Amino acid sequence: MASPTEDLYDEYPVGWVLTYRRRRTPGPPIGSCAIGVVLGPSVRDPSTGSDRIPLGPVDGDAGIPAIWVSEQDIIGLAPGSPPE
Repeated sequence: MASPTEDLYDEYPVGWVLTYRRRRTPGPPIGSCAIGVVLGPSVRDPSTGSDRIPLGPVDGDAGIPAIWVSEQDIIGLAPGSPPE
């Protein structure tokens, strides 16, 4: 587990809310956005060379599996709770 000081320097800190473009699979973005909570460190995708970030639902539902979002689809990142 990272120390609180290390978390300050994470590119995508765990627990922060990330806004991203949704994509068709495969294909370009579909024109809509979504939000998710960062669950852990990013992982380099060996096939694309892009970092992918694991996201969970903003409501904290542990029954929904994490989704992996490409770094190139990130629109914004903010601490705290999602907007209401």
